[in-house]
Amino acid sequence: MLPSSQSAVIPSNPGTSLDTKIVIYQALIALLEGTCTTSNGSPGEVPNLQPTLEAHRLSMTSGSVVGAIMDSLKNRKILLEVASQLGLKDFIVRAALRADEEHLVALLVSALESKPIENSILTLEDDSAQCFIDVVQDVRIFLLSTCLRI
Repeated sequence: MLPSSQSAVIPSNPGTSLDTKIVIYQALIALLEGTCTTSNGSPGEVPNLQPTLEAHRLSMTSGSVVGAIMDSLKNRKILLEVASQLGLKDFIVRAALRADEEHLVALLVSALESKPIENSILTLEDDSAQCFIDVVQDVRIFLLSTCLRI
């Protein structure tokens, strides 16, 4: 079950919805923001990361379900680099990442159940289509690893 702040929001018109904002990595962003404000790291490093993290959070907000899904792999890589810079323990990062991956799975399933969004996905070409397929493959790997842990 997803926390209400991470429920998959599917806009009624995916191509034009400007009021819907989708951020896939909310749990990881919250962890990083919390670490930046309470870090025990070197004093010079954390203040430099806070504006960078804020800029990443803003750039990772999408008004399009398909756009949010397609950007998810790139955004995860960026956030994991910030987590590494902060020296966060792997198990803490993995817990936040797991919640975010569950959100991504729910968003992807909801998107595929929406005819307008499905049509939008089916019109993807070239690099955009490959990017979407990469996310689906990544989600498949996440689901398999989750099932094996149960």
